[in-house]
Amino acid sequence: MLINSPKSKIQGFISRAIRDARKPPPKVIDSTINFLARHWWLSLLVFVAIIYCSFLGLRPLRFEEGRRAVQAIAILDGQSLWLLETLGQPYVNKPPLLPWLMALFGTALGSLNELAVRAPPVTAVLVGAFSAAAMARKLVKTDLRNLAALGAGLAYLTSPYMLLKGRVGETDTLVTALAGVAFLIWSSARLENRLRPVHWIAITACLAGILFTKGPIPTAFVLAPILVTAALDRNWRECGMAIGATIFAAIPLITWIAINLAVTNPMVWAREMRVAGRHWDLDYLLFLLRLGEIPAGVASVLPWAIVAGVYMLHRRSQPRREDDWLYRALLLYAVPVAIVVLLWPSAHGRYAMPASWPVAVLAGIAIASWRRYRIISSVIAATVIGAILLQLGTIISIKVIPKYKRQRIAANALHATMNNIPPGPVLLIWTKDAKANFNLLAYADRRLIRIDADTSDCADGGNYLLVRDDMISFVANSKIWNRVDDNEQSGLALFERAGPARPNADGCRSIL
Repeated sequence: MLINSPKSKIQGFISRAIRDARKPPPKVIDSTINFLARHWWLSLLVFVAIIYCSFLGLRPLRFEEGRRAVQAIAILDGQSLWLLETLGQPYVNKPPLLPWLMALFGTALGSLNELAVRAPPVTAVLVGAFSAAAMARKLVKTDLRNLAALGAGLAYLTSPYMLLKGRVGETDTLVTALAGVAFLIWSSARLENRLRPVHWIAITACLAGILFTKGPIPTAFVLAPILVTAALDRNWRECGMAIGATIFAAIPLITWIAINLAVTNPMVWAREMRVAGRHWDLDYLLFLLRLGEIPAGVASVLPWAIVAGVYMLHRRSQPRREDDWLYRALLLYAVPVAIVVLLWPSAHGRYAMPASWPVAVLAGIAIASWRRYRIISSVIAATVIGAILLQLGTIISIKVIPKYKRQRIAANALHATMNNIPPGPVLLIWTKDAKANFNLLAYADRRLIRIDADTSDCADGGNYLLVRDDMISFVANSKIWNRVDDNEQSGLALFERAGPARPNADGCRSIL
């Protein structure tokens, strides 16, 4: 008797699971989803407000936020928009669009605080969600298009990529949203057979924003489907327009590179923008054998990658339709460039973040197609609840974990100290070989000019000096500076000039 064999039990379990997955959802869940779909734009707006905007300034600056913030502070202090700096030194590793936006929000808010630093990526998340929703809504021709829009928007907002980076002042969410908007403009106009110069101008603007934020690699996500689709249709005019749009879009980046060429070399940009090559050494071969960052990239778009993949497999078995080219373009957008990027030297999973946009669009269409299946409502509910729990856990951890509490105390202490002195730049002494803590120094909310303790202050830094804790006693013994703060929480001390400066052979004032 083989009825009770392990194989039979597994097959029976799978059959029951499939039957249960195809059952209709409970009426209360079905009616709730239908209500949210009728007001999909408001539902997405409320979700962004809850998940991405709430407690946005609670966590101190982290990752690369501080470095971007000090660049924006220098801009607000009157420094050049094109020659960015960090602590008085030229910074040319990344194009300047994100610091520009931070400075813009800082001007609007009156201070370059956490909200100003994180407002650009959160705004980009909202734009990305609405553009994905609009794309899915356009592809679904029935009365279920609102449900497709809701599903695509939620899939975008609950992608692990977005949940991890959407509240951080870095470049990834901005280029992802711009790529999605560019694809939406191109595909919508092409669907209606009215791809005009005005559309190419808008696409050029989006590509310019991507290039001026992170460099050329993210543009490949949207250019690949445009060029391949046009080539397959033998529409060489469209190919030429796409290439022309890319060339014009590169003008701001090329201009910035030309202006900054005197302080760096092209290899720095090649490394920072991830276009530099790598020797085929043993480490890289092992990296490729482990499939690079592909597992991390796939994990970062789950569960929606599964939903989108199953839907595309199902669609292949259906009769051909006029809009098949657009689904093929979405696949080209999501898969091949992401694989190349994730196998690229020095790759990280987040570099494939633009792929989350087409995955979300396809997932939204799948949700609308399988609306009566319990499994779809279960996936929606699980991911939304998971996103809320993640946000709640983050808030609790910031309030409870000692490391985060110390960071907040240090940031507040430095900010309070610097608020007690007149506006203007301040000199900073930091141990020569130590890495500057930009995430702390940004809370000075003013331009800082880093110098070495054994050099002179030829730079105009005013009458105040900020010193790291391991140099405090050294500066105090110089008799040229008096300490003016009485807290040690920030690990920095503020000194005011007390004695006359000693001129040196170069005609500059001596620090110590």
